[in-house]
Amino acid sequence: MPSDRSRGSHRLGFAAAFAITFAVSGQHIREPDRSQAIAIGTIRAITSAESAYAAVNGGIFDRLECLAGPSSCVPAAGRENPFIDRLARTTEHGYRFEFFNGPLARSDADVPRSKSAMTRFAVVAVPLESQRGQRRAFCADDRQVIYITASGAAPRVADGRCLDATDPLR
Repeated sequence: MPSDRSRGSHRLGFAAAFAITFAVSGQHIREPDRSQAIAIGTIRAITSAESAYAAVNGGIFDRLECLAGPSSCVPAAGRENPFIDRLARTTEHGYRFEFFNGPLARSDADVPRSKSAMTRFAVVAVPLESQRGQRRAFCADDRQVIYITASGAAPRVADGRCLDATDPLR
């Protein structure tokens, strides 16, 4: 029967071996890819800002620049607070973002509007070439639903509307 001392050494040896194995294998652990979550969050921020802008401006949407600086587009509105804090760069975290204007809104003498006011909009996030096929592409529009293109190919958009609307994000 082994003595208490030898049993303790065995346990210590096993623990030390486990710690070394874990440390070595831990070098191969990678950070999870959060780029898709960031792309979805960016699209949600844009659609939420557009919705807030429309709530104040009679249901009309506008270019992102107008959401970031409302008084620069609608001086008569007198609103200085932006609807969106920062504009998404055209490429960010392995995605290319693109904003699509919808049909222009009719001018209304009773409601001050910018010349670029629109009735619809769409925004897409497409993985950069090196990531296509490994990441999904996304499209959202004024309907506030994000649609997925699993292949990573650019979603089709026409008149500020996502056309590939068969696979909504759940």
